[in-house]
Amino acid sequence: MRTVQSSVEESQTLDLVILQMEERLKTLEEHNDFNSVFQRVYLLMTKEMQKRLAADFFTDPIWMERLLIHFADRYFQAMDNLQSEKEDSRCWTLAFRMAEQ
Repeated sequence: MRTVQSSVEESQTLDLVILQMEERLKTLEEHNDFNSVFQRVYLLMTKEMQKRLAADFFTDPIWMERLLIHFADRYFQAMDNLQSEKEDSRCWTLAFRMAEQ
């Protein structure tokens, strides 16, 4: 089983989230893992959201950035759970299974 990251700590900034996404994407692609498709789309979306944050697109940019970071941390934890074969929420389990088909 591949290892993308050994443990998840709460990300502090969106820049760190993006860096971690890029590192995870590289590992997934190296292993021809179908989850790399979602990871790439998620990374592109996160970079776009970061651009919009910088452009003052959102009414409450602090809240939006916190939401992006928190959700990314949940995703990283779900990926780590998948790799270590731990139980996770039903929605993540279903999403990862669909990627394998």
